[in-house]
Amino acid sequence: MVKKAISSLALGLALVVGGTATVAVAPAVAKEKPAKAPNFKLGTKVREALMPIQKALAENKIDEARAALAIADAAATTGDEKFVVGQYFLQAGGKANDSELQAKGIDLMIDSGSAPADMLSPLYQNRGSMAYQKKDYVKAEAAFAKLTELNPSDGGMMISLGELQYRNGKTDIALQTIARAIAVKEATGAPAEQAWYQRGLSIAADKKLVPEVIRYGKLLVAAYPTPQNWRDSTELYLQLVKLDPQTSLDLFRLRFDTKSLMGERDWYEYAETTNARGLPGETATTLEAGMANGMLPKDSRAIAELKADAASRVAADKAGLAGSEARAKSSPDGKTAKGTADAWLGYGNNAKAIELYRLAATKGNVDMNELNTRLGIALLRSGDKPAAIEAFKQVTGPRADVASYWAILATK
Repeated sequence: MVKKAISSLALGLALVVGGTATVAVAPAVAKEKPAKAPNFKLGTKVREALMPIQKALAENKIDEARAALAIADAAATTGDEKFVVGQYFLQAGGKANDSELQAKGIDLMIDSGSAPADMLSPLYQNRGSMAYQKKDYVKAEAAFAKLTELNPSDGGMMISLGELQYRNGKTDIALQTIARAIAVKEATGAPAEQAWYQRGLSIAADKKLVPEVIRYGKLLVAAYPTPQNWRDSTELYLQLVKLDPQTSLDLFRLRFDTKSLMGERDWYEYAETTNARGLPGETATTLEAGMANGMLPKDSRAIAELKADAASRVAADKAGLAGSEARAKSSPDGKTAKGTADAWLGYGNNAKAIELYRLAATKGNVDMNELNTRLGIALLRSGDKPAAIEAFKQVTGPRADVASYWAILATK
């Protein structure tokens, strides 16, 4: 007897990075009188029960409509009847600004099994949004789970579902849902919203899920390689993963190259790390760059002492490199060649570093994961991105994650 599509039902959960999902406003629903719907089969009892509702609503007598709705609800037994009665609940709720009546109507319409296919998405979206407003997150999650089934290519819906799953304590499932949303969007040939990657990263970091921090950190910088994103991704990684000093050094180098060393602590820690590794040239370069960009205070005694210590060793260190190269070529293993290559990398002589890393690789008895990481860095800095990526791909074990961050940079 009555069939009317609900207008303006589309309302989702808005993603807020670092916060929670929120509903902007209450769902808008149809307030006009439902139109005739000859395809719905209604029994005489329900038809008679609907007449007083129509009259009460037409006269704006909400209390009378409520009483009549209860009678019609009890009389409805078939799916068609429940759907139509649900529409009247929805209409009455709109007139009365009563979310309980609206929710009752939406539930009746969905649960009836008679809702037209093109109405299901807005109905589930409203059911989820209204449940969220009432802090019924379990029901909201169920509604958005159904919504994503109906809209498998809508990443935004999946993000809303992921937020609800996370709120309901399902962290692993939430991260899987967010990853699915990102994949759906990326399949179109474009990156997902930056906030989606950031939300996955923040959830993973909050729960200290190291593999997921690495996963989302890489996804974020691959899609949005800004200095801040590089800083956030690598900082969270550093906080959760205990790196040996040599691997930490290569991560600091990555942060230097991506301009993601931010603040005095980052710059000073990088300089201290290089100095401790016997790289006075790289230490001096780091301190000078940090002071030039205002990240390191020029009047700091600690920084001045560190700079003086490094500067005092540069001349002798450089002077000894020629002899080190000669010994590297005659040495039975690659240790001297690799150590000399490390020094040249610190001085920014990438050509020399590449030559000696390759020599070390042929002689052997060196840490090939460390060597390939640094060979990749030298190749990348020299402009040979394809060769750099190949070097980074050879890295396995604990260094593999740092090398893969570098490989992402090499694709940019």
